[in-house]
This record gives sequence, structure tokens and C-alpha cells, in this order.
Amino acid sequence: MSANTNDIHLAAWLIIDHAESPEFGKEASMKPHTLWTIIGTSTAILSGVATRQALKHTTRRHAFEPPVNPDDPDVRWREALLWGAASGVAVGVARILGWKMAASGLRRARRTRRGRRLLSRIED
Repeated sequence: MSANTNDIHLAAWLIIDHAESPEFGKEASMKPHTLWTIIGTSTAILSGVATRQALKHTTRRHAFEPPVNPDDPDVRWREALLWGAASGVAVGVARILGWKMAASGLRRARRTRRGRRLLSRIED
């Protein structure tokens, strides 16, 4: 696993660990819409970042070094356009998938007793 993946797993573990403690959620309440905004946005951002890093690694390995600055005179038009199109499409698709997966996970959590209890602690 890369360092980014470990950080994501640690953050998720800390959130779940603290959410299950009896003190969690007592000091502040959160509306369901706010909870969804936080979960959906963070999932979309994390999936976009992970996809961009994977695309950079793949491009370096198989094609060319991704341009850091497309305005640089050393970057060829072909490389700049390919990188822009590929990263734009990949990150866009990953963000949409992240939103959909977060929505699915939240719906699934609301169907289980433990999930409803956890969400009620966060939302109340």
C-alpha cells in the first residue's frame, strides 16, 4: 500500500473508532444533509486524488513523464493535450463514482441497526 492509502485507512478508522464511543456527537449535532455533504465531498476528493496519482504512475511507466506545467516550452503539444484529456476524464469519472459509492454506503448504513445507531449519534 502507498502512503496515501494508509492515510485514508487511518482517517477512516479514526472516524469510525470515535463515532462508536459514547462521548462522540454529544457536544454538537449535525444535520443529515451536512453529514452527506461531508461524506460525499470527501469521498469524491479522495477518489479523484487517488485516480490522478494512479494515472501519473501509469503514464510515467508506459508513455511519458506527465507535464508539471503545460506552459513549459519543453512540453510538447501532444503530451500536454493527452495528459489534460486523460486526467480530466479519469478524475471526473472517479469523482462521480466516489459520490455514488458514498451514497450507496450511506443508504446501506441506514438499513442496518448498527448503521442507524451510528448515524443517529452523529446526526443528533
